[in-house]
This record gives sequence, C-alpha cells and structure tokens, in this order.
Amino acid sequence: MWVLGQKAAKYTRPPSEFIPGLWDEWTRYCFDNAITWFCSTIENALVERVNNGSEKDPRWEEKYTLSELLEDDFRLPRPPTTTERRKAIGGQVKAMFGSGSQRKGEGKSKGKDNPISPSSLVGQWLARRRKLEV
Repeated sequence: MWVLGQKAAKYTRPPSEFIPGLWDEWTRYCFDNAITWFCSTIENALVERVNNGSEKDPRWEEKYTLSELLEDDFRLPRPPTTTERRKAIGGQVKAMFGSGSQRKGEGKSKGKDNPISPSSLVGQWLARRRKLEV
C-alpha cells in the first residue's frame, strides 16, 4: 500500500488507476481514500520526534522508523480523548497556578484503549470487498 501511495503521488494519479479491475466508481473512491489515509498516517508518524537528551542539550530523534511503521503487527497509540487532553491541560494549569475546581464528570474515560492499525483496516476492507464480488 505504501509503494502504491508513493507511486500515485509521484505520477499525480489516483491509486485506483494502478490497479486493474476496479471499475466501479464507488470502489475506486473508497480505495483511493483508504490509500490516501494510510499514506498520510505513515507520513505524519515519520515526522514525529522525541527528545532523548535533556532540556539544556536536546537530542531529537525519530520516534518511528519506516520499517517499524510498515510491520504487520505494528500499532500506533490511540489518540487521547478530549477529556484526557483537558485533564492533562488542567494538571499543567494546577501546577502553575495552584488547584482549581474540576467540572462534574471530568476525568472519566469513555471507551477502551483501542490501538489503530492502518494496514489492518484497509486489509479488512479489501477482504469484505472480495466476499461481495464472489
């Protein structure tokens, strides 16, 4: 998928044009969106950096490598929920200005820790599509 996305970007063509047999317009649209989402996710993860040094002597390094991101069993961490972000910001504000009031229900996390796998989502979509064609 990564190679197909890079090829489509290089030739400024939709990814579906490189796959013969995707004649249905809706299928091409969904396939193009899936490849675009996958490649955007990988590209965004590639620019993430982590400081492995100190504040005075920062040493910024890649958080992920391309080979790590393209492994089948690799999962990106689940993005924080709005409540989790507010709670983190609230903790920073409390540390700077002292304690404040907390709103009712804040700090309760809804949902489970569901990691995201771009390749598995596209693979599932393709498998469902093949079942429909048979």
